[in-house]
Amino acid sequence: VNGTILEPAHGFSLTGGGTNIVFTSAPASNVRTYVQFLGIAISTNFTSLLGASFILDADGDTSFTADTDDEIDIEVGGSDRSTIKADGFHNLDSIKYVAGTGDDMSIYHDGTNSFITNTTGALKLATETSGIAVSIGHSTSEVTIGDNLTVTGTLTVGGTVNFGDFNITNVGSIALDTITNDGTDITLDSSGDIILDSDGADVIFKDAGTEISRFTNSSSDFIIKSAVSNKDMLFKGNDGGAEVTALTLDMSAAGAATFNDKIVATELDISGDIDVDGTANLDVVDIDGAVNIAAATTMLGTLTVGADDSGHDVIFYGATASANMTWDESVDD
Repeated sequence: VNGTILEPAHGFSLTGGGTNIVFTSAPASNVRTYVQFLGIAISTNFTSLLGASFILDADGDTSFTADTDDEIDIEVGGSDRSTIKADGFHNLDSIKYVAGTGDDMSIYHDGTNSFITNTTGALKLATETSGIAVSIGHSTSEVTIGDNLTVTGTLTVGGTVNFGDFNITNVGSIALDTITNDGTDITLDSSGDIILDSDGADVIFKDAGTEISRFTNSSSDFIIKSAVSNKDMLFKGNDGGAEVTALTLDMSAAGAATFNDKIVATELDISGDIDVDGTANLDVVDIDGAVNIAAATTMLGTLTVGADDSGHDVIFYGATASANMTWDESVDD
């Protein structure tokens, strides 16, 4: 009207099913007034655009378009942003689904990675309903947590846990079946005591799966057992920087004990024989039974000392019977 485009519902309205134009203010009779038909039927209730763009803003760069079958394209600022298809909303890369008054939460894909971001409050990935499971990842995928992880419930791991040689701290009780190292030593370092509590009564030491030894509780008796047949038990120590084997228990000889040096004891009770290859230095000798000295070499030859079984006399045997010398215990001297 006179070079001015009238806005629908403000400058004019349609009546009669879209066939009549009623002006809000009647145009003057001397001005040029005409209608430009855009090629589609326009009414107060749109029924079809037939693929044409539905322009929404004043500068004509924001619109809905359905020029592809079963698809709605959303254009904002002159560029397509999102497409609505039968299987859902399809945003272009870096176009975000935003929620919150301050755009606090967003979901988007940047062309390489996908993001769920949050700037206010807690980001909860939960059903908020007891008994409903939440699944993250796939059997062949990898889930990376780049921040602290707090589990207030029970953590159940169905596969292998690899801590990448990082520390595990502030651990309470752990229920384990097997601990296997990754090619290095395993160190147990405690600021207090290290307690091995075995309800099966055995602490077993193995090498490559073969049992070497074990500690056993037998009715509160403490048993140290060597498990390999005929292998010795050795007690070693450090003597001034040099390694010494203080004691060897020979299991192929019924546990015969070999000491590297002397035995220091306040009392010695031996029920069997004594075989001394060296010198015996005895301060006091108290012999309750018989003494049988089979043979001894003296400066005068061979001296044999024996005891008379009947009278318990001590007999020094010479080379012949006539050379024997008898000490009679019934005579004081």
